[in-house]
Amino acid sequence: MATDTKIKAFLDLIGKSEGADYNILYGGSKFSDYSKHPNKKITASGITSTAAGKYQFLYKTWVGVAERLKLKDFSPASQDAAAIQLLKDRGAYNLILNGQITEAIYLCSKEWASMPWTTGTSYYGQGGHSLIVLLAWYKTLNVSKKPLPSDQVA
Repeated sequence: MATDTKIKAFLDLIGKSEGADYNILYGGSKFSDYSKHPNKKITASGITSTAAGKYQFLYKTWVGVAERLKLKDFSPASQDAAAIQLLKDRGAYNLILNGQITEAIYLCSKEWASMPWTTGTSYYGQGGHSLIVLLAWYKTLNVSKKPLPSDQVA
């Protein structure tokens, strides 16, 4: 389905914006054990964080969403499912399906620090990317993406 590519592209946009892949810890180091969230406190650029994975899940956030979804590991499929749930929780999922990407980005700025708030800066004051950059990335990603597997799209 065409709408599936929009969600996949937005997920990839989050990963690109966060500068991460499925095996990245905050600060850029890598992990290899996907059996659980690494829950490592790392300090970089004056910020201490437990963020990990493609979507840079904080440990506390991960535990909450993983319990709700009954996720058994921190695998790429589990990370994708959790990110989709956070999109739904923020009210961004349907906006993405409807092509309202700017609005979805703004809603997601409280979840992902690399996305701009309506003021044009990061909600958390950590820098991040401009709306113009994210929209350009999304357009490129949306054209090149295949749909998510049907078991990952609700």
